[in-house]
Amino acid sequence: MIENKTTKYIIFTIALIMLIAAVIWTISIGQNDELKKVADRINAYGYRFRGEDIYILGESRDVSIISLLDEGDIRDAVAASVAAGFASDIHAIGDVVVMLIQVDDDGNVITIYLRDGEIELCFVRNIDTEEVKMLGA
Repeated sequence: MIENKTTKYIIFTIALIMLIAAVIWTISIGQNDELKKVADRINAYGYRFRGEDIYILGESRDVSIISLLDEGDIRDAVAASVAAGFASDIHAIGDVVVMLIQVDDDGNVITIYLRDGEIELCFVRNIDTEEVKMLGA
């Protein structure tokens, strides 16, 4: 047991400072979380996702989105993305990150292509039927 009052105050003050620093650090991380920013943008279409719901599939530097796609016909995805208000320039070169969010248990998945930190192409695809829809549809 600590008997000296000065020692008690010093230990209490140090503990309080550490607690305040931890709270500030946690808030700072939450505000600077890039995945949270992406989730917030997607949530504007009526969804309720958090940053931790997003799965990062991969990242490539100095490439176009079209160069990453194996699919021959991407027109439906681009049309759905444009209809949702995204630029959808699949030929622009930049640092591209591909992300996925499972929407429901029916096989609907949101596919997100970030280019240079901004959502460039974004659409909902059903993995069973291959049907492509715009966000919120």
